[in-house]
Amino acid sequence: MQLWLLLGLTRAPETTTVAGQRYYTVEEGDSLAYISILFYKDTSQYSRIYEATGDTIASPSQIRVVQRLLIPG
Repeated sequence: MQLWLLLGLTRAPETTTVAGQRYYTVEEGDSLAYISILFYKDTSQYSRIYEATGDTIASPSQIRVVQRLLIPG
């Protein structure tokens, strides 16, 4: 069973690919820990997203709805 179904979501997380890089657009209620569960099945992997997104996030707790985050492989 897909992780997103186990989390009670009705669809898989949507990503876009630009120049071979995968991006996720933040939705209401998201946190980096939650997003890391979606992509890595591990909340502690949030730092991978935080570090990859660079200077567009002031801190891991300050993501904004509609912000695009780089999801490293």
